[in-house]
Amino acid sequence: MSWSVLLLLVALMIAPLLLGITALVLLLRWRHSRSRWVLLALLVPQSLIVALLLWPGGLRVVEFSREILLLLVTLIAWLTLLLTRWQRSHAAPLHALVTGWLLFIVFCATFWFDPGHQSTVSWTRHEKQMQHNLALLEQGARTQLDRLPDNSARELFYRAAARDYPEQTLRYFIRRGLSPLEKTEYGFTPLSKAIESHNAVAVKLFLAVLTPAEIQALSFDYDPLRDLRLDPPEGETRQRQFYNTMALLLKARPEWIHPRDRSSPSYMTTALFTGAGPTADFLLAYLPAPEGLWRLMLLALNDDTPALMAALRQQPSQLEQTISDGAGRSLFLMAWMIKYAPQQTRTALLNSKLIIWDNFRRPEGNNQQGEMSNTLIDEARGNWRFRDESPSVLQQVLISAIAQGVTLSPTQMLAVFRYEDEPETLNMMLSAGLACGPLMSASAQLLTDSAQDSKVRRWIGDACLHR
Repeated sequence: MSWSVLLLLVALMIAPLLLGITALVLLLRWRHSRSRWVLLALLVPQSLIVALLLWPGGLRVVEFSREILLLLVTLIAWLTLLLTRWQRSHAAPLHALVTGWLLFIVFCATFWFDPGHQSTVSWTRHEKQMQHNLALLEQGARTQLDRLPDNSARELFYRAAARDYPEQTLRYFIRRGLSPLEKTEYGFTPLSKAIESHNAVAVKLFLAVLTPAEIQALSFDYDPLRDLRLDPPEGETRQRQFYNTMALLLKARPEWIHPRDRSSPSYMTTALFTGAGPTADFLLAYLPAPEGLWRLMLLALNDDTPALMAALRQQPSQLEQTISDGAGRSLFLMAWMIKYAPQQTRTALLNSKLIIWDNFRRPEGNNQQGEMSNTLIDEARGNWRFRDESPSVLQQVLISAIAQGVTLSPTQMLAVFRYEDEPETLNMMLSAGLACGPLMSASAQLLTDSAQDSKVRRWIGDACLHR
């Protein structure tokens, strides 16, 4: 660390202490006129400057270094103190008074007239005015809204497209002659905002007022249905609005069901691979029903356990086949079931004895001893989708796998305890048939002296001692 940086840090640390000590001394010597002069000349302006510097949104908008400004304040404070100390005791410290308050005035002027601050003030005023206009829109104050200039009305239209207003409220802008396709200064339109917000009421109205030619000419920089690749919104109302919006778009432009980039996976492929059952069911009205492994995934998402189990009993090896999302990610079908299948379906699979657990062993990534890791157990360890289930998904998988003779490497055997707080998982594994011998051996070889490993070693010792 350079001396300049060290001095800067020391100065910044001392500045508040300096002001505090000065304030205390002045309070103790309040009866002396000189102390009152110093209070006015130094403590008050310096304290105001520091408050201005630390105030959120204050001088942070000024294009200077806050650290340099604080250093200047500290140096001026020291200089003022020295000048005051050397001055004749019977004279008022006018130069200190002028210096302290002049510095404060300069700082305030710098803050106020800085272009960044003026821009912030202007934007804040604009936001307040727009919020006021939205309130007028909700109240139906048409007379006041009619006085808005076209650019303000156009921006208000854009913002209203994202809100849950009734159709009649949004029709005000249509009657005023504004189009859902008019762009704001940032290049967005009320229609694009309504689609982005999944505002089915607005999208329905906007498509109704557009001509067929305008609808056919609609063009976006992105796939309008791109949100079908995400998890559907939470909540029944929001989810219904989301799918209603997508349905309106597909009714207007059915060809949008196919991604713009022909090399991209279909929306159905993405929905099934990511476990978005409601989206997959929605897409069945627009795309062919999935077949093969994809059909089994849809059965699982819909919790149609009997049909799924019947198909797997005819061909159990399907569980070992790989599915790919078309974008570089792949999973075994059984790993996908552990990740996304509802509890009833997953439980039926785990208890079916259709899983040949050792067929899912793969070489561990960085292991130099050639150990094999079971990918199904790895998938269960990272499953947070069903975090509220008890026993946990990992515990369910371990019980089934151990009971059916899975081969666990020492590393993987201990890895399941890495984030455990209690020995429940260990007790379940032992109850399912895990032998203490390999477990004790792995404990002796791999566990370190860390807090978590020491805790796991104690669990294993206590559990195996009583067996």
